[in-house]
Amino acid sequence: MGGMEDDAVARRSNSTLMTLVLLAAVVGMGWLAYEFVIVRKIFQTEAKTFVPREQLEEIRTAVLDAYKDDACLVELGPLHYRAREDQYRLDIIVEDGCEEQARKMCVEISDLIYDLSDRTAQVWAMDSGHQVVSKYLP
Repeated sequence: MGGMEDDAVARRSNSTLMTLVLLAAVVGMGWLAYEFVIVRKIFQTEAKTFVPREQLEEIRTAVLDAYKDDACLVELGPLHYRAREDQYRLDIIVEDGCEEQARKMCVEISDLIYDLSDRTAQVWAMDSGHQVVSKYLP
């Protein structure tokens, strides 16, 4: 007859090294959870600030008026407000060959937008083929 010793499951103990590795993994996961949930507050929603369309149109009109006699400016792209970054983004199309003046225009337009709205603006200048010629990122 088979005794109890034959049917018994062999017991083995975990090694100390494996226990320390598992402990480090658990502590690491706890630290990551603390970092993202408590410090960075990833689950907390922020109230988004929306800019009225009238203000966007006012800014576009002011930029167009400031550069109406400039031969290098072909057209303005869409003006967007980026709530997460709290700044505007504007693309401008410049004539081919106006690369030198494009950098200056980007800075001036960004300053003009700041004067009108107290918010910074990214301005990207592109040529007729929509290749980036210059950009200003405050």
